[in-house]
Amino acid sequence: MWAVIKLKNIKNKFDVEKSLINIIGSDVKFYAPKIQIDKKYKNNYVKKDCFVLGNYIFVYHKKILNKMIFHKINFTRGLDCFLDGFKSCQNEISDFINNCKILENSSGYLTQDFFKVITGDKVKFNTGPFTSYISEVIKVESKKINLLIGNYSLVVKKKNYLLSLV
Repeated sequence: MWAVIKLKNIKNKFDVEKSLINIIGSDVKFYAPKIQIDKKYKNNYVKKDCFVLGNYIFVYHKKILNKMIFHKINFTRGLDCFLDGFKSCQNEISDFINNCKILENSSGYLTQDFFKVITGDKVKFNTGPFTSYISEVIKVESKKINLLIGNYSLVVKKKNYLLSLV
């Protein structure tokens, strides 16, 4: 059964995962969808991992409903809260995770197809030479997106750049 937990800080993700493995067992699964963005550092671009759901991650284990395990998980160091209502939303959680996994590239990062871009949206470049520029979507085609940056029109391939909605 999938559960959703919120971490106090995403930087402590691996420590929390180790603690949960010690509590639940080694057959626990974790999933946190992520994208890779280019950050400008001095005059170079550095690739950085960015988690799409922020401090939230998915945890899967058969015994997650066991009261003793649930109680121990709730008081794990680095864990902010355990979201209620995950029992009734199992189909939606599974569908979301499956869709994310389908839209991942070979490195495990989400592709542009995850973000539904429509005409008129304001988007920001996360990769490439236009990193952090905000532009407006003029036209969306199957493999290309026409954008407007200031007074300049630009055509980019969907696979080459990662855009996020502003």
